[in-house]
This record gives sequence, structure tokens and C-alpha cells, in this order.
Amino acid sequence: MKKQLCALIAAISLCGIIVTFSGCSSKTKAPEIKETPKAETRYIRYYNDPEINATIAAAWNHYTNSRYDQSRMDFDRLITKGYTHYDILFGAACANMKYYDLKKALSLYTRCLQERSDHFEALFFRAEIYRQMKDYTRARADLEAILIVEPSSPLICGLYPSASADRNLLLKRRAEVKSILKTM
Repeated sequence: MKKQLCALIAAISLCGIIVTFSGCSSKTKAPEIKETPKAETRYIRYYNDPEINATIAAAWNHYTNSRYDQSRMDFDRLITKGYTHYDILFGAACANMKYYDLKKALSLYTRCLQERSDHFEALFFRAEIYRQMKDYTRARADLEAILIVEPSSPLICGLYPSASADRNLLLKRRAEVKSILKTM
């Protein structure tokens, strides 16, 4: 009798395993596991409104995942609401540049530089737009500015995983700029 009971329990357990793995168990599904986007966990939060911070994080997350149109729309919404921190302007400019709206990107990089004149990445990308427009005088001026700029404080920059552009990135950018200037 014990052997039959053990065999019955084993058979029921085996059926349960087969049903579970075949996907035919019950009508209720297990809840989906949603991964928190890394941008939301790494992004520096500098507004008191968590919804605004979440929108900034989402905009940069869209950008990093090559969803430039969604990124543009998120950044544009923020700017329309009056949130014009230099990193938001920079993000909007980057997204518009990737979306091939160079005129708008140029305007946004310029606005970013009005907020933070030592933003070497905004200078670099604005110079790139000037080069594409064949305005080499302005491109050279922005590139040369990168060689002498000294950021007065840490530069918030959602373009990077650390959410900031540090001295090492500035030095790498300067080396790249020197190379570009040799060809102009």
C-alpha cells in the first residue's frame, strides 16, 4: 500500500511539473517582471518634482536606446513647461541632432551654452553641426574653446552612464578636437 501511495504522489507531482512547463496550468498568469530602466536609477535628480525627474530619466533612456523621436518629445515637453536646465537643453539638442533637425539642435546647443558656457560637449556637438553646414569659422571657434575651457563645477550630462562629464572625458574630447583641427 505504501508503494502505491508513493507512486501515486510521484505521478501527481510529475503531472504538475509537465503541466507547469507546458504552459497549460491554470487560467491565471504569473505577473510579468518589469525591469526598472537603468537610466531612472542612475540619473541625478535635481528637481523637487519626481514626475519631472522621471521624465528627464525617460528622455535620456529613450536617447540611449536610439528612440530619438520619443526622446525629443520628452525633452520638448519639459522645455515647454519651463524646465530649461542646461542638461535638458543639451539632451533636447542631442535628440534633435540624431533626428536630423540640425537647425533646432543648433538653437538648443546655443541655449545650453548660454546656461552653461563651459559645457564642452555642447561646444563639441555645435561645432559638428557648423562643420556639416560648412561654417568652418564658427566650428573652429567652438573647437578651440574646448581646448581652453575649464568647467567651474561638475558637469551634469545625461549622455553618460555616470550622468556627469568629468575631467577625463574633457581630456579625451580635447585630444579628439586637436585631431579635428589638424584636418580643418
